[in-house]
Amino acid sequence: MLTYEVHNRDELVAAIKAASQPSYAEARNNPVVIKNGSMTLRFKEGIQEDRGLRIIANIKATTKKAFEIA
Repeated sequence: MLTYEVHNRDELVAAIKAASQPSYAEARNNPVVIKNGSMTLRFKEGIQEDRGLRIIANIKATTKKAFEIA
């Protein structure tokens, strides 16, 4: 299981890119947990590349301040 702890939006995007796998089969073998302060994202079936790109697009549509930890 891949585990990342991030502190801002840029680190969150980098963690998702790093955890993305080229195929669904590979993604299923690599579950991911990403922690950002009190928010915990669990991807039990991993992150496939195309899904990762959609997640990143949604994250970039949100302000940076929403992801910053004091």
